[in-house]
Amino acid sequence: MRSVSGPPPGKGSMLGGKQLQFLATKIVPPRCPGLIERPRLVDATSQLSDKRLAVVKGPAGFGKTSLAVTWLQRLQQSGNAVAWFTIDPDDDDPATFFFYVAHALQRACEGVGTAAIDLIQESFLINPRAIVSTLMNDLADVDDDVYLVLEDYHWVTNPEIHEALAFFLRRAPSHCHVVLTSRTEPPLPLASLRAQNQLLEIDASALRFDVQETWNFLEIERAGTLGASDVRLLHEKTEGWPAALRIVASTSIQSRQDFAQYVRNLSGAQRPIGAYLDELLDGLPRDMVQFMLRTAILDRLCAPLCEAVTGASSGPELLGSIEQTSVAAGAPRSGRPVESLPSAPGRILDAEVAVRAWQ
Repeated sequence: MRSVSGPPPGKGSMLGGKQLQFLATKIVPPRCPGLIERPRLVDATSQLSDKRLAVVKGPAGFGKTSLAVTWLQRLQQSGNAVAWFTIDPDDDDPATFFFYVAHALQRACEGVGTAAIDLIQESFLINPRAIVSTLMNDLADVDDDVYLVLEDYHWVTNPEIHEALAFFLRRAPSHCHVVLTSRTEPPLPLASLRAQNQLLEIDASALRFDVQETWNFLEIERAGTLGASDVRLLHEKTEGWPAALRIVASTSIQSRQDFAQYVRNLSGAQRPIGAYLDELLDGLPRDMVQFMLRTAILDRLCAPLCEAVTGASSGPELLGSIEQTSVAAGAPRSGRPVESLPSAPGRILDAEVAVRAWQ
């Protein structure tokens, strides 16, 4: 009953009297050329069929999408039906969100999603549970395992969407699985799924490149020759942050300078890395950005020390926000007071970058 593609939707659809510009690219997985083989993460594909939910969580540039695409390819090669939906801020509405989910499932599985799409088009304000129930009824008739990949779930803030997805996780047929990538921990019933051994979690610490993966990456990228000590230094400076490693490799090739010397001089003040950091910071609240920049000179963060450095009394709240948004990779897990946080990814957000906060 599986189909690689369903009937293409129109460029614009009416949802309960509202016009929605449908973007077909949102339900097509991205191409990720130059993927690095990471068996310890790719092998987790074999666990997905036993889990209801898989959460890949980490800051920007940690390879969440690359891992999800690799999993998708492995699952499709094994004959599974895989639906993909890339979320953006405009999708934070139940009808819009599940309209795309329905189309994604329709593209992956023949006969799934049509009734839900019709339901949404009839009434934009329909109860999300009714839409999800319709999708589950369709999925019950599918023989193959079905995987729904929700990319960038951190853009979802609407509690109705969270509640409806939680309902799906509780009631969907046993052959249905959800994989989501996010910069934050999703407000879903993770505790109960853990207790039932129905949750697979991949966090920033797992997504980081280890020293051997860093070495393999440099060999594939042909960035230059490094001795073992310089590879370890690069890994230490980037802390295995995949985006930083890719930037280092590409800029060193373009500059044609001695790679070992480039690595030894590496810092967040260098333009390509600084530009990437600027893009990451642009999407954060201004008070959080100022807090991060002014405390970047510290090796470890705690509320009293941060308040002394910044002169602000909101240190505990901002540390909690940074932890929640996964801005600081490797932050302590939720469930206990935030007493300290490590430095920013790769210690690249260093003192030279912090100076910008005072200019």
